[in-house]
Amino acid sequence: MRNQFEYINQYFDKIFVISIARAVERHEKIKLHLQGLNYELLIGIDKNDLEEKVLVEQHVYDKEKGRKHHLWNQPMILGQIACSLSHKKVYELQVQYGYKKVLILEDDVIVNQVGVDLFPQIIKESTCPPRAVQKYLNKISRLLLNRIDLHIEVTHMQFSELSKAENSENNSVIRERVIAAREIQSERYKTNEGIYASAQMSNKLLKEIFMISLAGQNLLKAPMDKLNLSARAYDRILKVSRTIADLVKSPDIKAEHLAEAIQYISLEREGWAG
Repeated sequence: MRNQFEYINQYFDKIFVISIARAVERHEKIKLHLQGLNYELLIGIDKNDLEEKVLVEQHVYDKEKGRKHHLWNQPMILGQIACSLSHKKVYELQVQYGYKKVLILEDDVIVNQVGVDLFPQIIKESTCPPRAVQKYLNKISRLLLNRIDLHIEVTHMQFSELSKAENSENNSVIRERVIAAREIQSERYKTNEGIYASAQMSNKLLKEIFMISLAGQNLLKAPMDKLNLSARAYDRILKVSRTIADLVKSPDIKAEHLAEAIQYISLEREGWAG
């Protein structure tokens, strides 16, 4: 079977995955999740090994400069400082060994298979300078994105893909599944006046009804921290994952339902909203 990361391995001079020494469990998960990717595990800086007072004395960190470059005038926390110093290690290695193209991932990376498959095409067609792309993306308000339940990026398709005959799911089958999910939700919320679907739930009701397992909480923590998502986005992920679970008639919200719901907030990732 062809390695799904073959083109990425060929394109980049070096691929790093940043982690910390004590995150042994994550190291094993990465090994399985990124099987076939020629990466080097780089042990970065652990926030537990840092003290702000020492960093200030060593002129590594300046609280006022940290505030100046923060959107809400907040100082950097130790986790952010550790992350910055870990990336600095990568840049030093890039300069030392003369790498031209380096891919930097962190140990909570979530692989988007569509993105992997389209990577050769993206590289081929990407001609705009990064600053021009960023300027365009920043026109989209984060406040606007925060009120849209599902974000789906529609990428360019080649004629060969459009004309390819594939057996897709029949519309009538999808319709029946949606109707069944609506009936499940109607039954679930029948004692709550004016609520017929998960999207209508209040924050209070959401916390009362939905119980997320420890594994689910751990899965949610990474994108919430990494993407700097709002409380509204968190609630939206729970509501969407509940609907995804209902579509397959699952009584519980499983990790795969949460993972799919997280994919639908892709436009709220850093770099999209100004």
